[in-house]
Amino acid sequence: MDKLSKSEIKILKLLDTHVGAPSDKEETIKFLRNVLAFNHHQSLDYFKLWYLNKEDIIPYEEMEDIDRGNTFLTRILSRIINSETSPNQEIDDIQDENKKDYDKLMGPWWYLNCNRYSGKLPCIEWEKDGIVLNLDTDQWADYFSGLNDDGIWVYRNATSYYSDYNEDFSSEEFDYAIYDDDIIDKFKQLSEMSGLDDYPGRGGNIPEEKISNFLMSILTSDEFDRVREDYIGELNIAVSRGRNKSVVGGYEEEVNFPNIVCDGGGNDCIKIPYEDLMVLVKDNNLVNLSELKDLEINGEIPIEEYYHDAWYDDEGRDDVLKEFNDILQRVIDNIEESDADLVGRMENFKTFYLYLKKLGIKQDLNYWENGTLWKSKDGKIIIHSKNYNPDNNTLKFSYNGEDHIVPLEELVNWVQGSILDLNESVRIGKYRLMMETIEQPDNITKIVIFDFDGTLMNTPHPDSGKKEWEEKTGKDYPHRGWWSKRESLDTNVFDIPSIKDTVTEYLVEYEDPNTLVIMLTGRLPNQADQVEDILNSQGIVFDEYHYKDGSDTLKSKLNTLRSLLNRYPNVNYIEMYEDREPHAIAFEKWGKENDVNIKVNLVTTKNP
Repeated sequence: MDKLSKSEIKILKLLDTHVGAPSDKEETIKFLRNVLAFNHHQSLDYFKLWYLNKEDIIPYEEMEDIDRGNTFLTRILSRIINSETSPNQEIDDIQDENKKDYDKLMGPWWYLNCNRYSGKLPCIEWEKDGIVLNLDTDQWADYFSGLNDDGIWVYRNATSYYSDYNEDFSSEEFDYAIYDDDIIDKFKQLSEMSGLDDYPGRGGNIPEEKISNFLMSILTSDEFDRVREDYIGELNIAVSRGRNKSVVGGYEEEVNFPNIVCDGGGNDCIKIPYEDLMVLVKDNNLVNLSELKDLEINGEIPIEEYYHDAWYDDEGRDDVLKEFNDILQRVIDNIEESDADLVGRMENFKTFYLYLKKLGIKQDLNYWENGTLWKSKDGKIIIHSKNYNPDNNTLKFSYNGEDHIVPLEELVNWVQGSILDLNESVRIGKYRLMMETIEQPDNITKIVIFDFDGTLMNTPHPDSGKKEWEEKTGKDYPHRGWWSKRESLDTNVFDIPSIKDTVTEYLVEYEDPNTLVIMLTGRLPNQADQVEDILNSQGIVFDEYHYKDGSDTLKSKLNTLRSLLNRYPNVNYIEMYEDREPHAIAFEKWGKENDVNIKVNLVTTKNP
C-alpha cells in the first residue's frame, strides 16, 4: 500500500495552511517554488499530490493507496472513452460512484451541466467521438480562439449579421473607380449627350479622379451623388465579401479545433476528439480538464493578415463592374426620358466657372469630397462646385461659416460686401426652448445617443428585404446595395416597427431637460426624410438628427461625439444605444482613451 511519507504530509499540511484550496494551481506552484524552494517539476508533482489527495475526512497520516497523479486523468478518460454504453452514461456512473473523482476530473473551471435552458458556461458535452467545449463569447476569445484582440475584432466582423457591409469606404474611393469597355462606351454616350469632345477612356488608360471629375462636370450634384453612392455601396459589399472569405477561410486553415454548431447552450463551441485530448493531457501533464484553458490549443493565428491582404475576388470585381454599368445606364435612360437640356446644363456649368474667376474667387488645388473648392480672397466665402445647381442657376455657399442659397448672379453682392451676415433659423427636433438647447449649452450635462437600424427600429435586413420588395412591387430590386438605398426604407412596402425596449429607454431620457437626446445613424443624409418620417410615425423625436458624413460609419459617429462634446462643455456623461457589437466596443474604447465617461448599451433583442 502506498502511503504518504512524513515529509509529504508536512508539505501538504503547509499547503493547507498557507494556500488553502488546490484549485488555485498558480498560487500553489508559486508557494512551492518561492517559499519551499522546489524546482518546477518538483512543484508540479506536489501540486498533483495535493490536488488528488486533499485531506477531507481521512487524515493524511491514515490515507492508503495514494493517487500520485501519473495516471489519474488518463485512467478516467480511458474509462469514459471505452465505455460499453456511452461517454455520457459513464460520466453519470462516475458521479454516482465517487463524486470526488468527477470533480477532480473537471477541475474548478467547468460547470457540471450543459443544458441549453438551465446549464451554465463553460461546460463540457461528452460525445461518442470527443468532447465539446461549450463557451461564452469571451471564454472562447480569451482561451481557445487563437486570436489576439485585433484578430477577434476581424473574425467577429467577418461572421457577423452585417458581414456583407463591414467595409465603409469614403466617397474618395470613387476617384479610383474601375471600368471596362462597356463602361467606357457609356462615358462616350454621356459626352456626346453633353456636347463634349473628351471622355474617360478615349485616349486609353484612365488616370485617377478623371471619372469622378467627368461625371461631376456633366451631372447635377444629386445625380452625381447617386452614382457615387451606388458605386461605393457595391464596392463595400464586394470587398466585404472578399475579405470575409479570406478571413474565415484563413482561420479554418490555421485553426486546430474550429468552431462548430452549439447544441448544449454555448455561444461558441469547439470539439476535441478523444485521441487529440489524450495527447494534450499526456504531453502537458494535465491534472484536470480545467487546465485546457491555459494551453492555447489553437496556437496564435495571424488572422489580421488574411484581412489586410484581401480585396474583392473575381466575382466581386464582376459585381462592381456590373453595378457601375447599370448605374450609368440608368443615368442615360433618365436623361433620355426627361425634358432636361443636358447641353444647356453644361453651358451653365461653363458660365459658373467663368463667373467665379471673374469675381476673383480662386480654386483650391487640393481634393475635396464635395467637388472643387473655391475661396474668396478674404476667406469669408467658401464654395463647393457640388453645390451649384445648373437647372435653376442657384448656388449654395458658406459665408463666415453660415450657409446661404442665392441665384448665381447675386453672388457678386456678397463678394463686394454689400450683403450683411444673416441669422438663419435653427431647426431642432423636439419642442424645447431655443435658449435651453442652443444659447445656453451649459444646461446640458448628459447626452443620450440612439442608433436607428436594429436599435430604435426593426428595419428589414438586405436578404429578406430585397425578396419582400420584389414580391410586393413585382419588380426586380434595382441595386446590389441596401443600407444606402431609399428602397430599404420604403414604408409602402415594409412594415417597420419600433423596438419597444429601446423606445422605453428613449421615453425616460426624453423627459429630462438637462439631457440632449440624439439620433445618430450610418444612414446617408439623402434618407433623412424617410428616417424622420418613420420615427415621427411612432411619436419618436429628437433634439438633433445626425447622419453619416463622408467618412466610414464608425469614424463618422466618433466625429459626431467629438463635435457634441465641443458644443456642450458641461456634459459629464454620454450614454449610447447601439446594435453593432464592434461599434459598441469601439465607443467604449474611445471613451477610455479620451477620458470620457461613456456607457454603451448593446441592443440584441429586436422585439417589434
